[in-house]
Amino acid sequence: MKLFLKKIFSILILYIIICEAFIRVFAIKDNDNNYFLGYSPLLPAKLPINESKIKIKKYNEMEGQLSFTYDSIVGWLPKNVVKNKNLRKPAIGGQENENKENILKIVILGDSYALSAPLIDSLSWVKKIEKDLKTYDMKTEIFNFGAGGYGLDQSYIRWLKEGKYYFPDIVIVGITEGLIKSNLNLIRPLKTIRTGIPFSKPRFIINNAGKLSLINSPTIPKNDIVSTLSDLENWKWVDYEYFFSNEKYSDNILYNFKTLTFLNKVLDKKKYRKKEMEFFSLNNEASQITIKIMEKIKFDLEELNGELFIIHFPTRNSLKSLNNGLKLLYNDLFVKLANNYKVIDPTEKLLELINRQGLDAVAKDHYTELGYNAVGSMATKSIIENLGKISNDK
Repeated sequence: MKLFLKKIFSILILYIIICEAFIRVFAIKDNDNNYFLGYSPLLPAKLPINESKIKIKKYNEMEGQLSFTYDSIVGWLPKNVVKNKNLRKPAIGGQENENKENILKIVILGDSYALSAPLIDSLSWVKKIEKDLKTYDMKTEIFNFGAGGYGLDQSYIRWLKEGKYYFPDIVIVGITEGLIKSNLNLIRPLKTIRTGIPFSKPRFIINNAGKLSLINSPTIPKNDIVSTLSDLENWKWVDYEYFFSNEKYSDNILYNFKTLTFLNKVLDKKKYRKKEMEFFSLNNEASQITIKIMEKIKFDLEELNGELFIIHFPTRNSLKSLNNGLKLLYNDLFVKLANNYKVIDPTEKLLELINRQGLDAVAKDHYTELGYNAVGSMATKSIIENLGKISNDK
């Protein structure tokens, strides 16, 4: 019996050594000694202090050459921000709000899916709308305020600061899993360790009166991000950073053994779906903030006599789950939104394409040209179907 146990123990030790060697050789390692299998980190991780220092140094050296720029109000802006020299403060309900040129004005809000990442602009779902509407001899102006990594909170701030002053006939809000999750994020690298955006963002909390209240505004100055991360537990907003916890970030010396972090990842994966569904529960903060922000945008648009649409962007993982008969992690929230707003949902079309041509043909990190083309077609159809009501209201 002792010999048997000794053999089992020896095999176990050998397995751990092999596993440890495999991870250290084949996993991606960053400058904070975090290891990644694919894009996903082995948890618990170390705070992304060194990575942030390197990325901010790069930003300071290459400012103006990158695809984004630091902004103290919204956190960051895409390089090619919407600009209009004739932009004026709206006189809500007044003559200044009239569309004398009979141009259909559309404002897009959202994250990287709203931008059709990673495609070039000419292949985007927004360009598909423009092309399709031209076949109806319609003049359109589409202003895209989407930006990579945005939460719905940042999209709403862009709407308040810029978007509403274009007097849009239509606002389309791109709803994604990441957009909802980012409502509870303050420092971008804490949510997405390998992000290329090393800045912080504002976020809303729900105060004791049940109203939205903005915190971390203005945002942490870009050159103070590293010092904030280095003393995170003493940062005044740390309790509102959902993505910082001892469970996710730990200096426990035992976790220097990557086999343990890998085992932790395997065990956590079994609990992942349940945890995520709890996160998106209608009773929880991310969903409540989403609902309140959408109500705010709807109220603003009613004053502008505009129409509000939600466009749904299910991720690759969501499409895989749906194809296997599972519900969306945020299904309850999405159903609630669908009951209160006009929804453009290309999910069924995307699943048809997946079943015919395969998942990679439609969605990888984001959508492919084929996937975005389907989204654009669905959006055009919804716009055309609602044009009668829009014309009557104007």
